[in-house]
Amino acid sequence: MSKKLMKVGPWGGSGGHPWDDGGHSGIRSITVSYDRCIDSISVEYDRDGLAVPGERHGGAGDKHTTQARTASATITWLVALTCVTVHPQA
Repeated sequence: MSKKLMKVGPWGGSGGHPWDDGGHSGIRSITVSYDRCIDSISVEYDRDGLAVPGERHGGAGDKHTTQARTASATITWLVALTCVTVHPQA
């Protein structure tokens, strides 16, 4: 059984720029940098068993960083990354 790559998107909010890291066979990890909201995202891909680092997309802030990594398999589906900023009323 052969696999085919299918391109969907890009999507995003206002003020951003669409990006595409190309086709890969899976995702090994997703790193998100944030403070009060998501500032940037980078993805480490899998291409036929080899780790392929993707570009960092977004801003340069990195006050906090978290990473989702798989131990023995690749991530094949990502539902959403979202952030809602609530501004207190003066």
